[in-house]
Amino acid sequence: MCTVFVKNTAKGMVAARNHSWTQPGGNVHFIPPQRIYGKMANAMYLMDQWGQDRPFEGINEHGLFIGATGIPDDLSPLGKQKRQPHGMDFCGIIRFVLERAKSTAEALEIFRSVPISYDLDGEPGTVGYNVRNHFLIADPTGHAVNWADEKNCFTRRLSVGKGFHITNFPLSFKAADCNRHPVLKKGMTDVRGPASAMKLLEKSQQTITLWSCVYDLKRLTMELCIDLDFDFKFRFDFREKIGEGERHLGFGELRLWEGYGHPREKEFSLPKKIYHTAEELKQKES
Repeated sequence: MCTVFVKNTAKGMVAARNHSWTQPGGNVHFIPPQRIYGKMANAMYLMDQWGQDRPFEGINEHGLFIGATGIPDDLSPLGKQKRQPHGMDFCGIIRFVLERAKSTAEALEIFRSVPISYDLDGEPGTVGYNVRNHFLIADPTGHAVNWADEKNCFTRRLSVGKGFHITNFPLSFKAADCNRHPVLKKGMTDVRGPASAMKLLEKSQQTITLWSCVYDLKRLTMELCIDLDFDFKFRFDFREKIGEGERHLGFGELRLWEGYGHPREKEFSLPKKIYHTAEELKQKES
């Protein structure tokens, strides 16, 4: 039940995503450029729950952003799929594209040429039953695309002041009953940069929202709020973090090691002294 939007502001393109799901937790990944199959892959920042090879969103060194939301397949049916040996996992495609593409146009070329595999044979009542993804892709030039499949592909060239959003309904479906749609449509006019983009994510939150992340596609910076705590923002500079080397942090570790220097760091950082002797513990208990 995720929410994704992009807007071309006077300060540049911003992208934003609420990840709302039933299982708690999450991970952030800073991945430097590396050689894969004889070709250099782009540096990336990814967010996931199912492994760094299956992210739900991310950005690469060129400011290319991709974020996914799930849609019920019966609203925009895929039809029977034939499994293909070069088919890509429906979340793995995000990393695959970010590794290779420099722009929305290049990303679209890859989406069109690589089949995406969905397991639509699950039993009714199970998590993920009859659900597949559609994706919002954007780059710093304002080129944005909503991709579900070749028949459901919507392209926008966003001029300054224009935005675009997706929720859990395909654009071909009139989502009058999606309560986030009017919130996003009305609030988009107030988005003028990362700070106001985060405010719109806060307004469109759900009780199961696990994280909210805003991306500045021009300056390559990210702001992250987790567990519906919009008063505490983790701020990352993409180039700085990539320069520190490859890192993979769960939310618990993130709170411990990235909270220093924040006005509320005492809530999240390791105390200076966490070990006590038996004698000290006795004194504390008395």
